[in-house]
Amino acid sequence: MNLRLFRIFKTNTISKINYRCTSRVVPILNNYKSNSDDNQSSYFRCILGATIGFIGYFSLREKVTAATVVNDLKGRREKYNFIADVVAVSAASVVYIEIVDGRRIDAFTGKKLKISNGSGFIIKEDGLILTNAHVVVNKPNAIVKVRLTDGSTHEALIEHYDLQSDLATLRIPVKGLPTMKLGTSADLKPGEWVVAIGSPLDLSNTVTAGVVSSTQRAGSELGLQDRNIVYIQTDAPITFGNSGGPLVNLDGEAIGINSMKVTYGISFAIPIDYVKEFLAKHANRYSTRHPCMEGHHWIAGFQRGSTTRRHCSQNKRKTSSQYNRYIQHSRKYDGEFED
Repeated sequence: MNLRLFRIFKTNTISKINYRCTSRVVPILNNYKSNSDDNQSSYFRCILGATIGFIGYFSLREKVTAATVVNDLKGRREKYNFIADVVAVSAASVVYIEIVDGRRIDAFTGKKLKISNGSGFIIKEDGLILTNAHVVVNKPNAIVKVRLTDGSTHEALIEHYDLQSDLATLRIPVKGLPTMKLGTSADLKPGEWVVAIGSPLDLSNTVTAGVVSSTQRAGSELGLQDRNIVYIQTDAPITFGNSGGPLVNLDGEAIGINSMKVTYGISFAIPIDYVKEFLAKHANRYSTRHPCMEGHHWIAGFQRGSTTRRHCSQNKRKTSSQYNRYIQHSRKYDGEFED
């Protein structure tokens, strides 16, 4: 009996305790679950809002940055296009020079055989042209033709040349020509921008640019023992046909004459100060020392210690009046080089 009463009492007591615990714990759990759902919802909303904010911020920043970049780039073409500015000033005075054999015909073209070609530039409006001597002298039966930037072609006379300095002047019977301003090579510095203009591989008025690599490259360093010239070294690309063309500074002034290429990126020009000495030495000399030619052909004759010709083929000389008549009636060609 007592044992049965004890069991009943125990069962009721435990049931009451369980009920009380359950009645207290369940609301707490329900409340925690509700708070947890609210917290998760809040966290989700915060994360979603932050994500949208970041996306909007970066999108706006990219748009602003792109607009800023566009505004920063505007005008740079005009501001930094200095090579084009140099070409616009100087290219019109650069000419294409072609040497043809007056006695031989090219079997493939039917025209007079081309011996060589090069470049030059006009230094006086009355048709005086500067080039390299190796472009125009020592060519058999040579006829020198010059093509201007307007496409017109003229037969030229060689007025003076100096094999030692590799300089020569030509003259064509045209006036009012655009000229190249001569600068100075004395204040030239390594690292300066320069522009080479010429006719590489017969391609007239080709423009290349580079920097001055050295201003004091002695001829002996290049294996030229007989040339007492200090050359300008540049990495402006030049090749066959560029010889005689100008090396121009950013002021549009010729500071050298392109003369030699060793390999890609290593080229040499004769400083313009040497050229000025050459021009001063031979100024107006043609009026007393007449050109020497057979017909319209120059025959290379050279006297040691002098840059003037001493003889012509069959000892024929033109008098001053004949020279002037030749200048007046020198033939003019249009289009291609042909007779």
